Amino acid sequence: MLCSHSLSANIIPTMRVLGVSVNSRIVSTAIVEDKALIDYQNRLYSERWSPMKAKKIVFLIKYSIKYCAITNIALAIPYAHYQNKETKTLITLIKTECQKKNVPISCYSPEAFGCLYEKTKANKKALMSALAERYPELGYIRKKELRNKREYYHKVFTAVASALLCNIEHSRNQ
Repeated sequence: MLCSHSLSANIIPTMRVLGVSVNSRIVSTAIVEDKALIDYQNRLYSERWSPMKAKKIVFLIKYSIKYCAITNIALAIPYAHYQNKETKTLITLIKTECQKKNVPISCYSPEAFGCLYEKTKANKKALMSALAERYPELGYIRKKELRNKREYYHKVFTAVASALLCNIEHSRNQ
């Protein structure tokens, strides 16, 4: 993550959300501060599932909380039929870590992202288009994702969407 150098020690943002989209192979994160996209990344954990793999993924989130001044976590939860035992374990570990660090966590299902784009049959493509329009820096990975036969970058868009939704909900409540 690039964010460790982007913060001055005495400046604390009003709302800095870490959007996280997980499954047992790919973890995507995005940092949104006051509706502006600060950073995003996609990480592939190709090794077999193990407690060490889970530790690595949770460490990524712990690192982001500590060094990126994260105020909230927005977790994109996959549809139930896409969740396996490992993904459920990982989600539980992430929630536990957030409670330990006293960082509020919000969970979003893919249905929640519908308010960010116009409803169509191709919801994933519509979400990617809407976010790439809002954040032009995502245009390149959107094009790459559309060329891929297998999904790889889509998780980045769900991470960004969850962080953005959390930010929008927070601003409405104030």
